[in-house]
Amino acid sequence: NAQAECIRHPLADGGEGTLDVLVAAGFGLVQVNSVDSKAGDIIAHVARRDDIVAVESAQAAGFDPGATPVDALMASSAGVGMMISSALDMPISSLYLAVGGSATTDGGAGMLHALGATFWDGETQIIPTGGGSLAEIRSVEWGGLHPRLREVSVTVLTDVDNPLLGRNGAARIFGPQKGADSQGVELLEKGLHHFAQIVGPAHAVAPGSGSGGGIGFAALAALGATRVPGARAIMGITGFDSALESASLVITGEGSFDDQSAHGKVPSWVVGAAVARGIPVVVVCGVDKRSATSVTATPALSVYSLLDIEPDVNRCIDNAYELLVQVGQEIGRTI
Repeated sequence: NAQAECIRHPLADGGEGTLDVLVAAGFGLVQVNSVDSKAGDIIAHVARRDDIVAVESAQAAGFDPGATPVDALMASSAGVGMMISSALDMPISSLYLAVGGSATTDGGAGMLHALGATFWDGETQIIPTGGGSLAEIRSVEWGGLHPRLREVSVTVLTDVDNPLLGRNGAARIFGPQKGADSQGVELLEKGLHHFAQIVGPAHAVAPGSGSGGGIGFAALAALGATRVPGARAIMGITGFDSALESASLVITGEGSFDDQSAHGKVPSWVVGAAVARGIPVVVVCGVDKRSATSVTATPALSVYSLLDIEPDVNRCIDNAYELLVQVGQEIGRTI
């Protein structure tokens, strides 16, 4: 239909890319000093609009596709704490902490240390060095936490609703993606359990506490934060509901459309919002890995997988643009 108007509406779920979406919505970027998950110095950015600042964990502790089993045990969220500290030094009243897409599974210990918490293994102060070191911690002193945390409202934007511990927790679900082998996953799980008993066991079962390798847990348990699904928050900030009012079709997408997509990822929120208004939805993805149960729970009008067109993964990636054009033409013929 040559008369059809196509409107782009950038969204994010609290993972990598959240700042880009907020900048498109009117936030400005502010440069801050930080470190990456391996303690290397970096220049990062936070997004600010008026008295609100958004910190994207992935800026400092972003996912590392080349992580080794050792990296998985040592990756630290300290850089996230440094960014939060810089944000708290600004004249703000609200701070959004987007915690998705991290390389870490340290329960947010590095973040808390960078914000002024003191960790002890008995009579000796220690610096947490990743999830592999959590079992060494015996107590935590909170008196040195950044004083502005008592004045600034902190909201955690999570991209998943997984708890910190257990079968669906940070270590067992996401640890292997971050380089952990089977032995490392169990070590991380035990460390997170130990750390949670010290910091706040009630928060370890909270939805989203496992996001960011436990950064969500640390924010809830120690920073007095509240948790909001990242996609829902970004949809509100960017006026997604208003944009839906004039829509007759919604197209959304994800690289891997799988069972995890229903646990806080953007497509699940977009599909839910559209279906609630009776608007048909198309999902375009690289690969469709949903189980039969998840297919029923995700009532999209139709799903187009690029791997269904080009089953060779490398060729699919190399020719993604051409394949997307082909999918777009097919969608156009069916609506």
